[in-house]
Formats: sequence, C-alpha cells, structure tokens
Amino acid sequence: MRIECNHGVFAMAAGLVAAGYNMYNTGVVDIDVLSLARKASQLQIDDSIRFWFECARTNQVSVNPYWPRGHYAVISAYQGKLPSDLDPQHLDWIQYIPMALLVMYEATIDLFGIYQDMVTKREPGWKPAYHHGLTALQDFFETDCTERVLFVPNLLMSPHATDFVQKNDVTVVIGATLDAESIVHEVLHTSLAACRDTLAAYAAQRGTQGFACPDAMRELGYMRDNSVKSCVNAIEECIVRVLSSLMTGGGEKRLETHADVGFLGAAQVGRIFQENRPKSKEIADFISFLLERI
Repeated sequence: MRIECNHGVFAMAAGLVAAGYNMYNTGVVDIDVLSLARKASQLQIDDSIRFWFECARTNQVSVNPYWPRGHYAVISAYQGKLPSDLDPQHLDWIQYIPMALLVMYEATIDLFGIYQDMVTKREPGWKPAYHHGLTALQDFFETDCTERVLFVPNLLMSPHATDFVQKNDVTVVIGATLDAESIVHEVLHTSLAACRDTLAAYAAQRGTQGFACPDAMRELGYMRDNSVKSCVNAIEECIVRVLSSLMTGGGEKRLETHADVGFLGAAQVGRIFQENRPKSKEIADFISFLLERI
C-alpha cells in the first residue's frame, strides 16, 4: 500500500479547523479525529491568517460550503504551487495560499507528529479497500497498477470530500478515508481526460442531456454556468461515478444514489457499460459509442 503523510496538506486542514471548519464531524463519530480537531482549533495563529481561513467558506455549494477554496488550499499545499484551473473570482483569496501554508506549517510542527501516529495506526484498516480498488484498476488497465495510486490521508476534512492530483503517471488520492470506489473514481478522471473533446462536441449540441440535471449540478458544484466546459465536467462526473461504482461491485442501488442527487443518466450509462465492459485501451471508442446511444 502506497501512502504518504503530507505535512502541507495537514497544515492547511488544521488552519481551516482553527477558523471554524467542522465537516470532519459528519458521519460516524471518531474520537481521535475530534481530539485532533480540538487541538487544531486551539492553535495560536495570527488573527489575519485566521480570518483568511474563515474566508475559505464561500457557501456557493450547499453540500460543501468550503467549495472551491478549501479544495484550492489542499491541492496547492500538496503540489507546492497554485493550481492551474483557477476560478478568477477567487484569485484575490488564492494568491495568499503560499503565505498561509508557511505560517501553518510552522504552527503545526508538534501536532503533525501526533497526526503521523494516527495515520500509522489506521493503515491496516485501509488496506482491504486499497487492494480492492487496485484489483479493479488492474483489470481495467490490464497491467500492474501498484505504482499508479498514492493515498494521502486528510483526516480533518469531510469523509465525503476527496481530492486528487495527477503527478506524472501517479494519481494522488487525498481524502479523510479510503474506499475502493474513490480510488477507481479519481483514476478514471485521468483516463477520461483524452475524451473531453468528444464530450465537448456532444455538450455543444445537447448540454448535459441524458446525463445530469443542470440545476443539481450547479448545486453540487460540478457546473459553474451553462458553458460547454461546465457541461463536460458534469457529463464526465456522471460517467466516472457510474463506472467506478460498477467496477468495484456496486449494483443498481448504488446507481440509484447517483441518480437521486442529479445524475439522471446513471442507470442507462450503467446498462451500456455492463453490456460492453471496455478496457482502458477501448475507452475512447466506448465514450463515442455511449454518446450515440444516450
């Protein structure tokens, strides 16, 4: 199992918690995480830095009020640079990420040691899901994928929020917890990157028709507007959700959960995928075929 305990990612998460973030507390109560969060909330940091982290809460997306600034903070911390897909409306806030990271890195030196111990204790519990996801990927790519995935724990973040970074040929999955579907999901995004022009041609004619409800996609943060780029983002998310669910053993009930939140084409995409079961080398042809059938 490839796992990296990243101080920068932890530092930015701790800064968010110090400024009021508490979405780590959704789902099953985790006493160790609650204790760590309490320590993070008591960190002595400058009021201006605390205020900057408070401003990460945009309330643009109801299911994640910290979207997209929380995402930008975590991704930038891991990469050591600002992300390339910046939303211009957040630029005034984003430009201070390097300064905030430097401050929080220093402020969390002692706490990071406690965090590393927590991660080490949790590794055995993550292994079954990791290997389940890896097995599904190896079947899809028809090759050993051991070096293809790296997990970076982010225990102070919501268990429902997973980020990823592509680092050369490695997909870095950043999340509070690890499950097989999330691993496959994030890797599939990189596999479908080569199909975005094909998706764009479809979206220019039909928007998200056959895949997703635009209003729901804006609510969830997958669409900023009605542009072709936003439509492609929503269509790709629908496809990736369906494929990752089915590749890791999810059935009709799992597809229904995706449909319930706005990915209305989940069942049909799932049926077409099950009938064809493409491998990675066939994915471009499959996407073209899928778009013709929707």
